[in-house]
Amino acid sequence: MKAGTFRGIVAPNGFRVCRIPTMRELGYQESCSTSVQLLAPAGIPEEARKALVGAIEQAVKAPGHHGEARAARIVQSYAAAEQMAAEIRED
Repeated sequence: MKAGTFRGIVAPNGFRVCRIPTMRELGYQESCSTSVQLLAPAGIPEEARKALVGAIEQAVKAPGHHGEARAARIVQSYAAAEQMAAEIRED
């Protein structure tokens, strides 16, 4: 943004980023959030699925990972594959 190659339009409430107005400053009481799911193809071999799930869980729960996220004011949570599958089915 500082280089002028792109322009921020709005920042989540509670964040001050390069003079970008927050949603509250623009009159919105809600903030924004993002959810990320990592999906694999149907029929993935069980051994591969377990390896991926274990690696992702280990990475997300690594102590240094959360420290950097907190410094950037990012709130993170982790849901096991079974929980995410149930939530996706509900939607």
